Amino acid sequence: MNNKWSIKLKIFFLLLLTLAGLGLASFLILPLFRKESVSQPVASLPPTTGAIEAPTTSSPEETLKNEQFSNLKDNLPLETEAFIIKFSYEHNRFVVTVYPPFEQNEEVFYDWLTDNDYYAIEEKYFEIRLEQETTLENTF
Repeated sequence: MNNKWSIKLKIFFLLLLTLAGLGLASFLILPLFRKESVSQPVASLPPTTGAIEAPTTSSPEETLKNEQFSNLKDNLPLETEAFIIKFSYEHNRFVVTVYPPFEQNEEVFYDWLTDNDYYAIEEKYFEIRLEQETTLENTF
């Protein structure tokens, strides 16, 4: 009887070792036979500072308009004998108050724009006001 158990025990341990060996072998050997996934090449991007670059699509005419607009705005308020110019930040336009005689002084204003190199600023950025007695202090 001892011998029967001994043979059964040997077979049991042999099977156990075989199964354990197969498990260990599959753990070590099977990854060698697995198909590796083919990775797509990654496009390399040039290094960046993180700063956002402004678009450079402005035409020379647009650049000139912007420069003249900014320059005039920076030199205000301005008062002459014919008109007063102030800038309205609320409406993003120039407020021009013209003194009488209105037609003549409005023409003086437009001539002044041309003579002082502000000719590229569009008329939509000027609000012309015709008032009798206006001074720099009460134009707004």
